[in-house]
Amino acid sequence: MSFTLYLDRQQWFKHLAETDRLFSGCLPVIKGNGYGFGNSFLADAMTKLGKRSVAVGTLEEARQISSTHSFEQILILTPVWSDLRPADLAFTFTVVSFQHLEQLVARVRNAGAFPPVKVVLKCSSGMKRFGVDAGELKAAAELLRADPTVLLEGYSLHFPVETMTEDEKLRQIQTWIQLISSSGLACDKMYLSHISPALLRRLTEQYPAVSCVVRLGTSLWLAEKAYHFRSTVLAVRQIAAGERYGYKQKKAWRQGYLVSVSGGTANGVGLEAPLHTSGLKGPLKLTLFWFLNLFNFHLSPFVYAGKRLWFAEPPHMQASVLKLRRNPPKPGDEVALKNVRMTIAAFDEIVQFNERAAERDRT
Repeated sequence: MSFTLYLDRQQWFKHLAETDRLFSGCLPVIKGNGYGFGNSFLADAMTKLGKRSVAVGTLEEARQISSTHSFEQILILTPVWSDLRPADLAFTFTVVSFQHLEQLVARVRNAGAFPPVKVVLKCSSGMKRFGVDAGELKAAAELLRADPTVLLEGYSLHFPVETMTEDEKLRQIQTWIQLISSSGLACDKMYLSHISPALLRRLTEQYPAVSCVVRLGTSLWLAEKAYHFRSTVLAVRQIAAGERYGYKQKKAWRQGYLVSVSGGTANGVGLEAPLHTSGLKGPLKLTLFWFLNLFNFHLSPFVYAGKRLWFAEPPHMQASVLKLRRNPPKPGDEVALKNVRMTIAAFDEIVQFNERAAERDRT
């Protein structure tokens, strides 16, 4: 079995280095399924590039990465409400409300050790997700000044990907810098998401005393030209019109082949998330696929002879069965894949090539 990611190591590391330079030293985000690569794989890559700080999604991810890698800073992006261990106090925690700040202080004390724990105060933005609002800032500032348990490491703002203009983002950043300053807190570092290199330069010029650090995940890791996907053909069986097959014993509409390939729901194949559509083309396309789904026609991500194939039935856990009219591949051959969602993908194997060239480029 092999649901395989083929990675051009030279091209990928070149993209990582160029992106880091473009954003004047970004903060890499390593979380979830590691954007298809795995968190340990991404942490290895950042170690080789000499990065000393990373961001993760959860406390559990921070614990896992700290057990295998020695980063100076591990910033946890989502709020932590669970109890802490003494070793956890080495992490940097994102605080999303005054209540959360109070709870974090209590948990730090209950951990049985009292070095100052570093926190990043998340400011509310157009995302309307997490974030301290302007009304909570004064109370948070008073607690931070009075309590030696916590050390304020900086602030963060997370912007929407679409709709919001760069000028609107700039105005929101300016507003928060003013609010922070008026609360009596120093504003010397801001972690920012979804801003352009041009906006970063404007901020650096306008606020030279503020260190602006851009958090990057998708745009850092997913350089599409650096990788491609393939699946191993496991079996090929000819089937006659009217013959039953699969778990549901459906009847074949016509003569052809059932092609079993590596990759199923455990690999992220066939899994979907709700989509946001705009304009006319998006809803029309979704309507067409909904209509086809009514008659059990489901388009797969597997490609053979230049065409995407249809699922013969819903994907299994580690394999998928495809329909093909003629000229099937042979067992052991590989077929390509298209439209693989890396944020839910889990590969059996990552095959790296151009490794020596990548090593040479980094030295």
